[in-house]
Amino acid sequence: MVNQLNPGLIVLGDELVDICPPRLLEVVRRCVRKGVNDLIYRELSIEVNHLEESPALLGAGAYAAQQVLANPGVLIHAREESPVENEEAVGQKGRVRVSI
Repeated sequence: MVNQLNPGLIVLGDELVDICPPRLLEVVRRCVRKGVNDLIYRELSIEVNHLEESPALLGAGAYAAQQVLANPGVLIHAREESPVENEEAVGQKGRVRVSI
């Protein structure tokens, strides 16, 4: 996954990390080093989470924001498309149209 996505940072976090952060960090770095292209590994930082919030949610939000900011036309184009019918949202007065 690291070879494909080429992240600049991997943040380790969860209860497992809390047990022995230095040891887990050492093991992860060694395993990633074995399976990742040298050029990618040189630019990669692997750290332990020091935030109280979920690093997975923060990372997903940052990635989504980065993708939108890199190509804002995709978001604008998506809003201009016609509404999608929700097959499950059928009432007595007919179908409900939902814009996504």
